Amino acid sequence: MLQLRATSFVSDYYPGAIKACELIEAFLDYTEKELELREDQIAFLTSVCSDDLSSVQLPDNDMIGPFVLGGLDGYPFVGRTGIGAFSHHLPEEGAALMVVGPHVGITDDGQVGKVLRPGQSKPSDCCGAAAAALQKLVAGGIHPKQPADFDPHDYQQESLEQLMLNHSNEILHLGKSTYAWRFVRASEVIYRETVETLFNFLKTVKVEAPAFVFGGILINLDGDQGAYFALRHAIFIDHCRFEDMTDEFRKWVKPKLDEFEAGNTDVFRKRNR
Repeated sequence: MLQLRATSFVSDYYPGAIKACELIEAFLDYTEKELELREDQIAFLTSVCSDDLSSVQLPDNDMIGPFVLGGLDGYPFVGRTGIGAFSHHLPEEGAALMVVGPHVGITDDGQVGKVLRPGQSKPSDCCGAAAAALQKLVAGGIHPKQPADFDPHDYQQESLEQLMLNHSNEILHLGKSTYAWRFVRASEVIYRETVETLFNFLKTVKVEAPAFVFGGILINLDGDQGAYFALRHAIFIDHCRFEDMTDEFRKWVKPKLDEFEAGNTDVFRKRNR
């Protein structure tokens, strides 16, 4: 039997996480069936971390892109101008597929916020920017600061620090006080802020084509084992109308994931190409 769902050292923190590549296959399948589009009519956008491990693992596909909106830990630092630029890249009679969220490394022995990178013998921080901000928050080293006062050469990192400071009580005190759980909570905070900011952009930038936004936490594994994705939202957007399709997508995808794990690895690959 094939293993799609997260193993225990991941599911302890992210129950329901699925192998990222196959979940992207499911996203494509679902998007195409809902909108009756070929892959080459879909423009792909990511707002994930610029970390080399964090690029979304894609199956073979004919989508346009990706357009990269995210900076450190996936926050959409490219901004409203970036979304505006992407909106002009969509194919005629096409659609957009957006995958957004921060990333978290988890080692084979269960260390959260760490991962063994290819070519290295010891685990390192993942997401490194989130880890640095969290460690500074725990030490009491982050103080309120206005964006105009941010270091222009480290603007993104200072932005993450202020996001964490604004939610310091949740990150540090609402739950278990271990580093692992604080890292998990910090990532959830960054996820919420990322999605809220992205949706605000999408409410103010005119996007003519329909779009699906799939948001969640990308979980990196040691070495070349790939990644899992813990889905948080599946949102359909059409001319500034937002429809939450998360439950519908979960119900739709479950039997297909079961079929995949039973051995039918082509369950998501009978798409229009």
